[in-house]
Amino acid sequence: MHKTVYMLTSVLLITLILASISQCKELELIIVNEDIDVINEVYEGETFLVYVTDKDNPSQPLDNYTVMFNGETYYFDRSDPNYPFCYLTAPQVSSDRKMQIVVRKEGYEDAYVEIIVKNKAKLFIYPSTFSVKSGDEITVEVRDENGNTVKDVDVKLEIEGKEIFSKTNASGIAVLKAPDVDTKTVAYIEVSKEGYESAKIDGFISPSQGSLLDKLNSRNFFIAIGIALSIIFFFAGTIRYIQRKEEIQETCEENINEEKPVEFEGKPLRSIEDSKPVSKERIEIEEIIVGEPKKEGGKRIATAKPETSPISFRPSKPKAKPDTWVIGGDSIIEKIDKKLGKIEGKEKDLTRWLTGKEDIAAKVDEKLKEIEKKKKSNSP
Repeated sequence: MHKTVYMLTSVLLITLILASISQCKELELIIVNEDIDVINEVYEGETFLVYVTDKDNPSQPLDNYTVMFNGETYYFDRSDPNYPFCYLTAPQVSSDRKMQIVVRKEGYEDAYVEIIVKNKAKLFIYPSTFSVKSGDEITVEVRDENGNTVKDVDVKLEIEGKEIFSKTNASGIAVLKAPDVDTKTVAYIEVSKEGYESAKIDGFISPSQGSLLDKLNSRNFFIAIGIALSIIFFFAGTIRYIQRKEEIQETCEENINEEKPVEFEGKPLRSIEDSKPVSKERIEIEEIIVGEPKKEGGKRIATAKPETSPISFRPSKPKAKPDTWVIGGDSIIEKIDKKLGKIEGKEKDLTRWLTGKEDIAAKVDEKLKEIEKKKKSNSP
């Protein structure tokens, strides 16, 4: 009896399971490309669409279902912006591969569909870059990853928004003509063909003759300009220095000839010198020619007979030559007066200029000897 009950229970359970299965609806999966064409294969990296409907009512798209593909799970509902399509992307594969798409929805049996993901051969462009002038021909060769030339490949030259098209011949070669440009410009060449992975290279197109802007942008141009300006400033400074020195010399000559205090640009020369840092060494005169002092208006003036050469002014310690003019100082006149014994109550003119010729002390001593000799000869 127990055996009979057990058998009846098993039959009942099986009947209930079959009944529940028979009540589940079936899903219909349709794979299409972006042009809404039904497909069963797709190239790696490309996007494709899954369209899910009730098998008994294919005109009505479903939502709120889960899609599993390439180890990833995606939930799709009506809020998806791509409704009624679920967008998927084929993964990269090393060779053609059959992959399964699974769709699950409550109240429906799981649905399965297979799609072939095809490997895309890579395209390579030779040479890998280019540099040409306007009007020149750009020749490129297209090969696949096995080194075989590929014909009927679309070749596009793009530069500053302009596009020039060509196609490879049976030998995988395409020729494009470089357009006119005003300056050296970056350009791109892209090759593509269905079933192949696109490739792209870049290069330069220059004017047929160097433009002025290119020359101005040249580093060598700026270096040359810098050198030229440096030379100009150097010579300008040298010329200005020489001119200023000549102006000072001319001013000194004019004032000496007119027996006036030496001035330059409306200022006494002494004030110009005073504006400079004071040197520890005083101006000295090693040699002078001393003439017999003459009296003019009660003033003692030390006269000097100039040589034929122009006046030369040296602020540092000079070394007088027979034809060099130098300026006198307090110590010079005072030394002369002391030697002659005529220093008290006499005013000295310090603006006179004396020439370097002989040692002052020796000259004065010689003069004194001559005076003493005359006195003795005139004595009774």
